[in-house]
Amino acid sequence: MVINGEPCRVLADTGSDITQLTRGYYTQWSLSVRPLEELPGYWGPAEGAGRVQVYFHSYVVVKLESSDIKNYHKDVCTLVIDNTPFHNDTPLTIGTNVIDHTIRVMMESEQSILTEDWTRAVTA
Repeated sequence: MVINGEPCRVLADTGSDITQLTRGYYTQWSLSVRPLEELPGYWGPAEGAGRVQVYFHSYVVVKLESSDIKNYHKDVCTLVIDNTPFHNDTPLTIGTNVIDHTIRVMMESEQSILTEDWTRAVTA
């Protein structure tokens, strides 16, 4: 995927309905950080993989694009989380809010030529 014009490794997490980015990476893309209080709902700690507590600190809006999917672009509200060793290589985790939108905007002909990674995310 591409964030604000910069290539980025991502993890498609079909078990999450949110998209998140680590603190260490939003600054390199010159993203404007916003307070969580602007978002409706409760944004207390969530339980991540391995029952690890995930804390949300703020949010940013990123423009996502895909080199795999023609004409795909979307502004996504992305929650900011702490840095972790895993996220050093994969700073962005996309949830079903992005995965589902991606499938809806694709033409049927494009769905048949999805890369193996996208196919796994869609059929999980």
